[in-house]
Amino acid sequence: CGDCGRRFAKRFNLSQHHHTHTGLKPCTCTNCGKSFSRKSNLIRHIRLHTGEQPAARHTKRQGARRFQGKRQPPGGPFPA
Repeated sequence: CGDCGRRFAKRFNLSQHHHTHTGLKPCTCTNCGKSFSRKSNLIRHIRLHTGEQPAARHTKRQGARRFQGKRQPPGGPFPA
C-alpha cells in the first residue's frame, strides 16, 4: 500500500484495503441506501431487511465451551 506500507499477496486485497484510506464505499443497499466498502458486509446487512439468519460461525469462545466443566483439580493436573 502506498499510503501505509502494508503488503498484500493479491491485488484484489490491496484494492479492498485501499478503501480504508479513501473512504470509498461502492456497495450500497438498495433498501435503505447505507453504503459499505466490502460486498460481504453489504450481504450481511441485507439479512437485516430479509430476516434471514446469518450463517453459524465458530468463535474461539465457542470452542472453549467444549472444555467447560473439565476443571483442573486444586494444585494443577500434576500433584506434587
